[in-house]
Amino acid sequence: MLPYSSMFSSGFLWGTYGLLQENPAIWAPNLPAIVLGFVFTVIFAMHAPKEANWLPGTVRMHIVGAALSCAFVLSLAIMLDTESAAFALGWYGTIVVVIMFYGYVVLRPYRIAQNVFMVSPYVGS
Repeated sequence: MLPYSSMFSSGFLWGTYGLLQENPAIWAPNLPAIVLGFVFTVIFAMHAPKEANWLPGTVRMHIVGAALSCAFVLSLAIMLDTESAAFALGWYGTIVVVIMFYGYVVLRPYRIAQNVFMVSPYVGS
């Protein structure tokens, strides 16, 4: 996902986990990620060019991915008892973090071979 949509969905995931654990040290720091990730995603989606071929996928795909991730988190939190939901979200969050950080390592050889490391058109404008 895009950095903004992943910031929103990750903040939502860990914020929900913190609420289930009743631990403000977990959910409180994720409130800015939820709010700012949502705002930045909306702003980016409004201003991203339709022909943005430098994205991995489309803007719509990233928004749908974030929405599905949040729906999955909410469904776990609502359908399971608190302890089971916190356990499942903890594991889901760990897997998401590993995928988010490992994705760059996996894509790096491809990006170098394709010379995809380019400056965003928004830089300096």
